[in-house]
Amino acid sequence: MTKLDGNYYPQLTGIRAIAAFMVFFFHFNPFHEGFIFHFVNEFHVGVTVFFVLSGFLITYRYIDSFEFSREWFSKYIINRVARIYPMYILITICAFIFAPDIVKTVPIFILNIT
Repeated sequence: MTKLDGNYYPQLTGIRAIAAFMVFFFHFNPFHEGFIFHFVNEFHVGVTVFFVLSGFLITYRYIDSFEFSREWFSKYIINRVARIYPMYILITICAFIFAPDIVKTVPIFILNIT
């Protein structure tokens, strides 16, 4: 397996992308019956693959710098939130803009953002 730098495996990133697409197509299955429908209906396994690979990559990245301290954990959480939350907010806002009845979804929107 090729490493471009100390913490990045491009092959595993590709597998995580495939797993993410599997989850997407599981939720938005374009087929309505037949073998392909049932095949795509099993793409829920992408969740497991994605989380196992993500756990491995996060552990591998931080194993050398890990300290069992409140300061280290606080810094880690702040970095993770700063990396994930802005895109999460953007995607959530886009999803709710295209919601069929925006008035009924405002409480759900607030729950999703917070």
